[in-house]
Amino acid sequence: MMKILELLTIKKSLTINNSSPLSVEDEKGLYIVESGMLYLFAVTQLKGGLIGARYQIASFEPGDIFFTLDSSDKETFIFIGTQNTRVSQIDSKSFFLGYQDHSQLFDGLLSRWINKICSNLLRGIHIPKIGVALEKDGIYQPDVSLFSHLLHWVKADENIVGFNDHSLQEWAQDKWFPVTGKQVVFLKEEQTLKIKTTASLIGKTGATPPSLST
Repeated sequence: MMKILELLTIKKSLTINNSSPLSVEDEKGLYIVESGMLYLFAVTQLKGGLIGARYQIASFEPGDIFFTLDSSDKETFIFIGTQNTRVSQIDSKSFFLGYQDHSQLFDGLLSRWINKICSNLLRGIHIPKIGVALEKDGIYQPDVSLFSHLLHWVKADENIVGFNDHSLQEWAQDKWFPVTGKQVVFLKEEQTLKIKTTASLIGKTGATPPSLST
């Protein structure tokens, strides 16, 4: 896995620490942790440009990939590292091209990123114990959690909701949405779903999956 990452185009490298965090104001895109430990925090935005409390969402170690996150009116996100943590911004086109023939490795990297984010967000949220794996086209029922053992994609629409009860259409408009072991979805009513793998989305062109444009 690291051999493929070492062949990718690096746009720039940064040293991240408590006094020099990586925030959403920095260049958006795809990054990899080269050394140290990196921590993602959500930070409350107050009036007058002030910031309030922050809480940790996830941590990342060397070899992990991560994406910068968009802020909202109430909340922003920052990445803070231990002393001398280094990260590199990867050219997203070279990343997807590099993994177009290694979809399982790609799925592992991406699902690891998603699962790390979701693990903290799911705390205190009730998820139905009955789960059904989204692995092929077919009819799926409401009132069960739909998950993927690794990573599969479902076309967002208003009948499919995330764990926060918001429809996927609000999150991803009409794009394809990643489903993992932690990022589960639910149906409001019975529906026939089309399921895609990463390989089928990227194809032989190395195109970035629609929900991951950077």
